[in-house]
Amino acid sequence: VRALDISEKATELKSLGATEVVIGDSLDRATLKKAMEGVRAVIHVGPPFHPKETEMGQTIIDAAGAA
Repeated sequence: VRALDISEKATELKSLGATEVVIGDSLDRATLKKAMEGVRAVIHVGPPFHPKETEMGQTIIDAAGAA
């Protein structure tokens, strides 16, 4: 399990089961490319009511398709 989060909480994410953590913005295509390397499946849990929630979801879908 690889987690992506914008904040520096790698230790917390690892305690929840992530084996790898990528720190970065899910609207940044370079960050998503790094996060998607070698993955077979993506589960996106977006921040509800975020003003760019739809854009974020579409960017992640695009990155997953490209990977």
